[in-house]
Amino acid sequence: MNGIVWGSALIIIGAIISYYTGMLLVIVSTKTERHRYEDMADALYGKKWAIVTSIMNLVCLMSFIMSFIVFVSYLLYLSSLDQRDHPQANPAFRVKF
Repeated sequence: MNGIVWGSALIIIGAIISYYTGMLLVIVSTKTERHRYEDMADALYGKKWAIVTSIMNLVCLMSFIMSFIVFVSYLLYLSSLDQRDHPQANPAFRVKF
C-alpha cells in the first residue's frame, strides 16, 4: 500500500512541476517572441547558454533514442522466445490473486 501512495504522490508532483515549467516556457516565449529553446536562452542569457541548451537538447534526444532502441530490442527478444520458455507460459511463474 505504501508504494501506491508514494508513487501516486510522485506522479502528481511531477505533473505539477511539468505544468509549471510548461507555463514558464509559454510566458518566456510570448515575452521574447522566440519559439525555440536555443533562441530563448540566447535572448535571456547570451550565446554561451544557447550553446549549452543546444548540447543538452542533443543529449536528451540521444538518450531517448537509445532507450527506444533498448525497448524495441527487448520486445524483439520476447517475440522470438518459444512460448515454453516465456515466464508467463510457465505455471510456476504465474501470479495468484
